[in-house]
Amino acid sequence: MELLPESANPDWPFPFVPQDWEHTPAAVQAYVHTLQDALTQLRERAEALEARLTQNSTTSHRLPSSDSPYKKPRQRTTATPRKAGGKPGHPGHHQALLPPTTVHELRPERCPCGATRRLP
Repeated sequence: MELLPESANPDWPFPFVPQDWEHTPAAVQAYVHTLQDALTQLRERAEALEARLTQNSTTSHRLPSSDSPYKKPRQRTTATPRKAGGKPGHPGHHQALLPPTTVHELRPERCPCGATRRLP
């Protein structure tokens, strides 16, 4: 049996010459065609499953809750080359500090029944 080079004829699906195929029994030819059809179906199914695996809420209509909790979300890149924050020389705005508060110590008070309780 003579083997063909890989790029000899893109229309011929087999790795051997057509003359060898003509001498192959009909039952074997039918079985090979059945195997080819099954292989084609399995390749299509594998492609479809791989496409589903790569889907997440940003690439399909799925909800964000359906994303895997183990995969980190993709970091978005900024479109502008500027650094974040105010411009150099800008005075800026800061929150004013509040005056310190005083802490009152709570002392237990006796109630008429003799039990000790804390003041509210």
